[in-house]
Amino acid sequence: MTLGVWALVAAAAVGWGLRVFVQAQPVPAGTPVADASPMLQADLTRLLGADPAQAAAAPEAAAPSPDARFRLVGVVAAKGAAGTARNQREGVALIAVGDRPPRAFRVGSLVEGDTVLQAVSARGAELGPRGGPVRATLQMPALPPPATGVLPPAGVTLPSPPPSAPPPADEPGLRPPAPPLRSPSPALM
Repeated sequence: MTLGVWALVAAAAVGWGLRVFVQAQPVPAGTPVADASPMLQADLTRLLGADPAQAAAAPEAAAPSPDARFRLVGVVAAKGAAGTARNQREGVALIAVGDRPPRAFRVGSLVEGDTVLQAVSARGAELGPRGGPVRATLQMPALPPPATGVLPPAGVTLPSPPPSAPPPADEPGLRPPAPPLRSPSPALM
C-alpha cells in the first residue's frame, strides 16, 4: 500500500513538473492562420435543378413580417359570448418569441420590448404597444380534420384475424405448438 501511495505522489509530481517547467513549442513563421470570417457560399440552385432566376425572386417575395418572430402555441380565453370586450381582456396566451421556448402571458403583460398582449380570443391573440393599435394578430394552427372511422355498435364483436401458421417443426431450435389444454368435462367429475 505504501508503494501505491508513493507511486501516486511521483505521478502527481511528474505531471505538475511537466505543466510548470516545459514550455509550449512556438508556431513556426509562415504558418497560415485560420480565418474567422464566414466561408464563401455558392449558389447551388442550378446544381439542384432549380431555375436561378426563379430562386432569386423567391427570397424577395418571402420577406417575413416584422412580427413573424411571435408564434402562438396555446390560448386560455374566458368562456362566454365571443368577442365581448370583457372576455378579450381576460385570459392567457402561450407565446414563443423567436427561438426561445413558449411562455405564458396574461392580457396586458409585456411580451417583448414595448409589445404587450392586448387581447385573446378562442383561437387567437392580439399584440401591440400598450394603449396603441394592434400590431400583430396571432392565430392558432388549424385543427386536424376529425377522424372518419366509424366504431361498431355496442355488443357487436369483430371477426378475429386468421390464425397464423405454426413454424415448421423440422427447423432446429423450434418446437411444435403444444396442444390446447382441455378442462375436464362435467360428466367425468
